[in-house]
Amino acid sequence: MPNEHYVTIGDILKSEADFNNRIAIPAAAGTKTGALVKYNERNEYLFALTDETNGEVLVQPHNCTIFLGSIPQANIDAITTDEDGLVTLTVENLVKQGDLYGIKYVGTPMASGLVMDGFSGGDGGAE
Repeated sequence: MPNEHYVTIGDILKSEADFNNRIAIPAAAGTKTGALVKYNERNEYLFALTDETNGEVLVQPHNCTIFLGSIPQANIDAITTDEDGLVTLTVENLVKQGDLYGIKYVGTPMASGLVMDGFSGGDGGAE
């Protein structure tokens, strides 16, 4: 049996002001809980709180605490934030972006080397 890291919503979302603020956004087929998914309204990335179902995942775009200890650093590093693919996403960028919307990122991502299948996120094919 492969050594697969399984992440659940409780591993990532540690608190939230109102669960009713969770929204479904487009995601690529096979996107897993914990993947970074582009939230087109802000042109920023959020963590999927659920596996993809019918082309969507749930995210919490406001007032919450996200635990990075369940997220492999390699998967954050794999996301680029510019059209040319030259600027990689960093934890520092996530923290700055989250501050504007009441999202607090705590903990340190897992050491690189563990890359979960379907975890690298993407733009979900949304325009």
